[in-house]
Amino acid sequence: MRKLPFIIVLVSIISSCSEPQNTHNISEDSIDYTELKDQLDSIYQNDQKYRLELDELESKYSWDSDEVQAQWELIHLKDSLNLIQVEKIINQYGWLGEKEIGSKGNSTLFLVIQHAPIESQKKYLPIMRTAAMNGDAIPSDLALLEDRVAMRNGNKQIYGSQILFDEESGQPYVYPIIEPDSVNIRRAKVGLGTIEEYAQIFEIVWDLNEHKKRIKAFDSIK
Repeated sequence: MRKLPFIIVLVSIISSCSEPQNTHNISEDSIDYTELKDQLDSIYQNDQKYRLELDELESKYSWDSDEVQAQWELIHLKDSLNLIQVEKIINQYGWLGEKEIGSKGNSTLFLVIQHAPIESQKKYLPIMRTAAMNGDAIPSDLALLEDRVAMRNGNKQIYGSQILFDEESGQPYVYPIIEPDSVNIRRAKVGLGTIEEYAQIFEIVWDLNEHKKRIKAFDSIK
C-alpha cells in the first residue's frame, strides 16, 4: 500500500516513560521562549524538509523504489529524534501556546506528535485536548490527531482527515467516518473546510453513498 506524506508515518522509537504535564508548571519568567522558538524552528525544518522532497523523488523514480524507501527511513529517523526533543519540552513546560512560542512553534508540537508512534499519540492526546480548550492548541490540529488515533486503533474517524490507498486498485479513499452525514458540521466546528473540498486535494470525488458502502464493509469485519 502506498505511503502518503502527512497521513501515515510509522516510526520505531519507544516513547518516553515520564508523565506529561497538562499545565504550564514553570514560572514564565524562568522560560527562555526565544531559545525554545529557535529549537522548535529547527525541529519543524527537520519534520517538513524530507517530506517535501518525497513528491520529486516519487516522480523521478517510483513510490516503491529504493530511493523513496530510503527517504522514508530518513524521515523515520528524523521523526524519532524530533520526538525526543518535543517530549522533553511538553513534559517540562506543558503544551505551550502561540502566545509563548508563536504559531509555528505551536504547530511544530502538533506535527511531531502527529508523526509519532501510536503510544506517544495516545499519551499526549488528552494533553492536547486540554490545551485546545485553553486556547493553547489549534482545534483543527486536534481534530487531525483525534482522527489519526482513532484510525490506528481500528476505529472510525471523526472528521475525515485520514486518507488511505486501496491495496487492490491503488486509489486513495477516505478512511471510514463515523456518522458521515454530519461530518461537515463537525469539520466546520473545528475550522476545517468541507469533506468534498478536502477529498478533492487527493483527487477523490466524495460520494456519500459510496462511503456508506465502505463503512458497511468495514463494520462487517469488525
